[in-house]
Amino acid sequence: LDWIYSVIDFNLGRDLPTPTTLRIGSNVLVSFVTDSNRVYLVQQTTNAVDGEWITFTNNVPGNGGTVTVVDPNTATFPTRYYRLGFAQ
Repeated sequence: LDWIYSVIDFNLGRDLPTPTTLRIGSNVLVSFVTDSNRVYLVQQTTNAVDGEWITFTNNVPGNGGTVTVVDPNTATFPTRYYRLGFAQ
């Protein structure tokens, strides 16, 4: 699996982390380190050059540790790209 690195955030606090991915059955687990005072969204696409980025989960609260979200039934795609954003 491939993913896109995040862009720099100019707000105070940690920049967006690089997500890691793990296939479990037909699902992909997307994990990333969070700050406890941030809310995140995770987007995915199959074409990082000119594909549409789709938010598959939103309002993921940071807890100061690692958070994992599930992208269901996506492990069959040959390539999948992920990126993070701040929801707030």
